[in-house]
Amino acid sequence: ALHGVVRSTERRFPPTGRDTLRCLAARTALFLTWQRLRETGPAAD
Repeated sequence: ALHGVVRSTERRFPPTGRDTLRCLAARTALFLTWQRLRETGPAAD
């Protein structure tokens, strides 16, 4: 579902902005993964 949103958003952006969007998406995914690992990790105890 999220991939479809990114696809439709990419269409509105020029090719240069597309790289920035992809970088931002990767950063967000990395942050969310880190946050989830922190919540379920030893810190949760």
